[in-house]
Amino acid sequence: MRSYDLLCRKMAADLDAVIMSVDYRLAPEAVFPDQYYDALVASRVFLSDELMQQYGIDPKRVCVSGDSAGGNLAAAVAQE
Repeated sequence: MRSYDLLCRKMAADLDAVIMSVDYRLAPEAVFPDQYYDALVASRVFLSDELMQQYGIDPKRVCVSGDSAGGNLAAAVAQE
């Protein structure tokens, strides 16, 4: 997660956005679909009504993104 911290902070500042980054479990200790469930659970919690109000998130302006395996997880979470 440290490698993405600076990028997430820059995106948050440049986009005037709230950024959530998921530290999902990695293989080989965790096998698929553990990573998907980590991303899905984190997204559902973060996008709950309570937290969206707390952080001032407009549900009409939500974007899901990722790179490499995280991009695949982001696409699967968005479809869910």
